[in-house]
Amino acid sequence: MNHRYHLRSVPAAALTYDPDWLAAQFDDDWDDLQALCALHLADVLQKDFTDVDRLYTAHGSGHAGSLPVLGGRPVPHHDDRLPSFAVLTPPGVEEAAAFLTGVCFDALWPVVCKELTAPYGPVVPEPRIREHFARAHEGLTAFYARAADEERSVVKWLLL
Repeated sequence: MNHRYHLRSVPAAALTYDPDWLAAQFDDDWDDLQALCALHLADVLQKDFTDVDRLYTAHGSGHAGSLPVLGGRPVPHHDDRLPSFAVLTPPGVEEAAAFLTGVCFDALWPVVCKELTAPYGPVVPEPRIREHFARAHEGLTAFYARAADEERSVVKWLLL
């Protein structure tokens, strides 16, 4: 199964907690999504999104560390077989951006390296896994920095 955790920044004034409106924010085709990601208006984490969350929460960063990936106000989907959305308003986006820009990946990695590389065994070398998580961190940092600078909200959804 191919899970992707999608994040979109939206104008704060347009934000509603209506599940239909939230779902519509994720209707982009792949080319449009890639363009949004290049502009840091969207980001996509692969099926290891919980590991990216662990990167930020394993060292005891508290509330701010929980915001970038899984944090936010949950909004249930109408179809209870589908995951809930998560919504961060501009204050939460600003807090997540401050956390991400203030934390050094090189300080985070040693805390979780053994845990995050263990599932791959000797098949995937540690530097390759590290680079994957470093790129995820860079992408999230740029995404949240732009959203915070523009006082936008962030909506998140796990697409199955």
